[in-house]
Amino acid sequence: MTPKISVLMPVYNAEKYVSLAVDSILNQTFLDFEFIVINDGSTDGTLDILQRYAQQDSRIRLISRENKGLVATLNEGLALAKAPLIARMDADDIALPERFSKQYKYLNKNTEVVLVGGRCVAIDSCGDSMALWNQLTSFDDIQDQHLNSLNGSAVAHPSMMFRKEVVQAVGGYLAESYPAEDLDLLLRVSDEGSIENLEDVILKYRVHAGSICANDKQKQNNQVYKIVNKARERKNLKPMVKTNADLQVAAQSVVSGFLMRGWWSLNAGYKKTAWKYACRSVMAAPLNLDVWRFVFCVVRGR
Repeated sequence: MTPKISVLMPVYNAEKYVSLAVDSILNQTFLDFEFIVINDGSTDGTLDILQRYAQQDSRIRLISRENKGLVATLNEGLALAKAPLIARMDADDIALPERFSKQYKYLNKNTEVVLVGGRCVAIDSCGDSMALWNQLTSFDDIQDQHLNSLNGSAVAHPSMMFRKEVVQAVGGYLAESYPAEDLDLLLRVSDEGSIENLEDVILKYRVHAGSICANDKQKQNNQVYKIVNKARERKNLKPMVKTNADLQVAAQSVVSGFLMRGWWSLNAGYKKTAWKYACRSVMAAPLNLDVWRFVFCVVRGR
């Protein structure tokens, strides 16, 4: 029988977190899915972990081959998928148990919606909560951010569930858009129908030093600029004008990374996580005034 959902998860050198990701999919309350896991040439212990899972659950379709990169892996998974709906997943994130059930019901009820994400809790490498993301839920608000800012995607890539036929009709993922291939896909898909976010939190999205967005931020920002203007051109809108200076990304120091995560946590009300990053910031830069300003705000409770 054809499954109702095909779950697509590319994996590369994710042995530290992949078990948590796989468990979160296998423990969904919605059961009628196939789980396409593509090991993209991992060189650590990832494949051994995945093979053990594949032996235990017949819903897992494990493909392992040489490294081809993220975009090629995503398109390979799209071609393999049997279901009319595709759920994206990343190998370092955690899906909440009712994610598939809520998204499947929403897409069935709202036929004009071609892609739906959901709110996410950003977590750090230890799994501690730092922020609530994907606050925009309506199509109009999401489109406004995508077309009128350079803030990137308003729908977290691993939270997406979309109609396979629509994504294939617009050409799937484009290699030239990496590492902003998700925003490019969203903008092209939005020409075919509505894209929205559920108000429910459906995913824990891990932010850590090894993530793609951390390692390719400069390239990603430049790509976002190109992708947004290409979409604006399709809609006969004037291009956004940005100087090279506007697109520069300063190299992030260890302490600035701690402070960024700390402020996220404090502003979102995750005081325990904020305290953690306050302590790490003091240890990393005890004479830094910005560090002590942050410590004062944590003590005061913002």
